[in-house]
Amino acid sequence: MVSTYPVTPLGAGQALSIGLTSYDGGVYYGLYADRDAMPDADVLGRGVVDALQELLDAPRPRGRRP
Repeated sequence: MVSTYPVTPLGAGQALSIGLTSYDGGVYYGLYADRDAMPDADVLGRGVVDALQELLDAPRPRGRRP
C-alpha cells in the first residue's frame, strides 16, 4: 500500500464530512460533501491543498524549541 484516504460518510442533516489519516509518514485527507447543500466543495479542497503548501513553504525556526 502506498497511501490511504479516509472515507467519512455524511450523517443525517450533514453537508460536509472531513476525514484525516496518516500512514507511513504521510497525512491524507478526504472530503465528502452533499453537492446540493455545498456545490463548491472543490473550492474547499483546493483551499486545503493551498494552505498545506503555505505551511510547507513557511520558514522554520532553527534549533530546538523548549
